[in-house]
Amino acid sequence: MPKIVDKEAKKQEILQAALRVFAEKGVDATKIHEIAEAAGIAKGTIYLYFNNKEEIFQSILKLHSSMMESNITSLLSESNDPEEQLKQLILRSVEDAKHSHPEIILDVWSTMIRNPQQLGLGKELHHFQEIISQLLNDGIQQGVFREMDTMAVAMGILSMLHGFNLLEMAAQDQFPVATVSETMIDVLLSGLKASSTS
Repeated sequence: MPKIVDKEAKKQEILQAALRVFAEKGVDATKIHEIAEAAGIAKGTIYLYFNNKEEIFQSILKLHSSMMESNITSLLSESNDPEEQLKQLILRSVEDAKHSHPEIILDVWSTMIRNPQQLGLGKELHHFQEIISQLLNDGIQQGVFREMDTMAVAMGILSMLHGFNLLEMAAQDQFPVATVSETMIDVLLSGLKASSTS
């Protein structure tokens, strides 16, 4: 009797193997046969699921983005306090980044610089910018945060989070990301609060 293959499970195995190889070698230097070896399958099997390495990379990014959005949605449902929501969003994002192969971040950014449209990451960034902007707008409506350009502040917060990731990766254990993020959250919230709540 022919063996029944769970195609979605196999696809996820390939993506996880590719993630490990990308993190070790970098996306540009990685070969399809290396991903196949890491996944314990024949090179030809890769092409039953993906057309090329770039499609694998895109699929990893989409999977990561989907997981991030799910985590953010879950996090925001835990509290109705915009200040606490923003604090936990930043802390959770910093913590999650430590366990998600930060080495690949450099490949993502270099790809965006060379070809901003290739991975569609501009749309992904804009999407998360809108989520944070809406959180800030909710805080403004509740009188917790002062009036501001919420889209501009949201982009600043995203930039700060990416900066944390890059600094931690460059400085290894010498960069106290937890301490710095807590401090920056205090500074950020102090600046965002409406005068009546100061």
